Amino acid sequence: MIAVANREGGYSLEQQQDLEAIAPAIMQALQSKKTEQKRARAEGTLRKNWEDLDCAQAVGNIGSWRLDVLKNELTWSDENHRIFGIPKGIPLTYETFLSTVHPDDREYVDKKWKAGLAGEPYDIEHRIIADGMIKWVREKAYLEIGSYDPLFSPVIDFQYQSYYFFHFHMTLLFPHTP
Repeated sequence: MIAVANREGGYSLEQQQDLEAIAPAIMQALQSKKTEQKRARAEGTLRKNWEDLDCAQAVGNIGSWRLDVLKNELTWSDENHRIFGIPKGIPLTYETFLSTVHPDDREYVDKKWKAGLAGEPYDIEHRIIADGMIKWVREKAYLEIGSYDPLFSPVIDFQYQSYYFFHFHMTLLFPHTP
């Protein structure tokens, strides 16, 4: 590190010119260090936000996905991998997703997806088969027609909500009598 301080008797003309020559490099190095520190803080905040989102999705049984239509590349959140029972690291495409859809719902889902790509709303409930179990999910994709940005959709695994909803209403209809 270079330390510069006022000297008794001042600096010679040659020393002043040397200092003036390196001053921009010193300023650039200091600015670069500040930028690096800001970037590191932003990355830390972003990492924490992703952790919070993953936790919230796990608690709520809500996953999410993005599909790059042009590349047919599907990206899932950790919770979406859990909902669909597909391990992380497996390449995902629209066809991969469709293969998890219950065979009786597959044509319906594909038809709604194609209609969604043509501009109709994509807000559907259907069954999937994950880990040998039939699950009900709801998907609502945000399609931006004419945009080349990836499409985004939350996925809600509502089998547990349906279970608790059913049992809650059954206790209202048939309360236990002492």
